[in-house]
Amino acid sequence: MPFRIHSLLVLAVMYGSTSLAVVPCIAAGGDLQYHRYLEPAEHAFTDLVPNGWRSGGRLVRYGPLTIAPFVQAINPAGTVFIQLGDWHVKDYADIPGWKEGTLYTPGTNIEFIRRLQTPDEYARSFSTAFEQQLGCGRSETAQSEQVENPPGLAALPQAHLETSVLHFTCSRDGQRYVGQVMISLQSYRLPMRTVGWNVLYLASFLARQDLADLAISVWNKMRTSFEFTPEWNARESMIAREAVKPAMQALDATLRQAQSFDEHIINGLITVNDPTTGTQSQIPMGVEPYYFADGLGHFYSSYNPNPKAHFHAVKPVTGQ
Repeated sequence: MPFRIHSLLVLAVMYGSTSLAVVPCIAAGGDLQYHRYLEPAEHAFTDLVPNGWRSGGRLVRYGPLTIAPFVQAINPAGTVFIQLGDWHVKDYADIPGWKEGTLYTPGTNIEFIRRLQTPDEYARSFSTAFEQQLGCGRSETAQSEQVENPPGLAALPQAHLETSVLHFTCSRDGQRYVGQVMISLQSYRLPMRTVGWNVLYLASFLARQDLADLAISVWNKMRTSFEFTPEWNARESMIAREAVKPAMQALDATLRQAQSFDEHIINGLITVNDPTTGTQSQIPMGVEPYYFADGLGHFYSSYNPNPKAHFHAVKPVTGQ
C-alpha cells in the first residue's frame, strides 16, 4: 500500500535495542512465517514481517499534516535488511534565490528548500547514505530503470509523478552485497517559478548476494501488506480538518473583506466633474478607471482611455 515517507528512528533495530509490539502470527509466505507488526506510537499502520527477524518502525509526525511512517526488518544473521520509508525524507520546495536547507512553512505545510531532483538522482543520493549506515562500501556498480508508478499513490492532480528503481552492489565484510531502491517522486509547479516536490514512495533492501532472492521475496511481501489502520485514518482526517481551520478562517476573513470592498467601493458611487458643463454628478464607481459623459446626463466607465463618439472624459472629484 502506498505511504508518505518521513522517519526519525535510528537503526537501533539492527542492534536489538528496541522494544516494539507485535500481534500474533497470522500469515505465511514461502519458507518464512510472518506476523503482523503494529506501529507503537499512534497505532497508525500494520505490516507483515518475518517471524524471528528483528523488526520495528514507527510513525513520526513533523507537523499536523506532515507524517513519517517507516518499518524495518533484519534477518538473524544480519545479512538481509529491508526498509520501507526513510527518516531523512521531507517535503521540499525549490525556490529561486533561497538557500538550500532553509525552512519554508506555507500554510500548514513544513517544507525544506532543496533543488528539484529526478527519482534516479534521489535514489542514488539515498543509496550512498543507505550503504554507509549498513556498513557497506561505496557502490561498485549502479544502474537504474524507470518503471510504472505503484498503483494507488495519492499524487496531486497537477503533479508530474515518476518512479525509478536503482540496482547497486557493494562490499561488506569482504562479501558482495546487492541492493535495490525504489523511488516514486512527484513535482508540481507553483507561483513565482517555485517547484514543490516530495517522495511519495520509497522501498529499499540490502542483502548478501546469495540471499538476494530471499530479500526480494520479503521486500515484496512487506511492500504489499503495509496498510494504515481504519482508526488512525479517522483520527488523521479529524486532525487535518482542525489543522486547516486557521487557514480557512484567514481565507474567510479575506473573502469578507473583498465582499465589503465590492459592496461599498466597487458597487458604490463616485462624484465626477464634467468640465464642459461645470456640473458634478454621482455615478456608479465600477472597477474601470476611466469615466466619460455626453453632457446630457449619460455616463459610462471603461478600461479604454479613449471615449466613444459624442462622449468626453470626466474626472473624479478628489477628497470624496
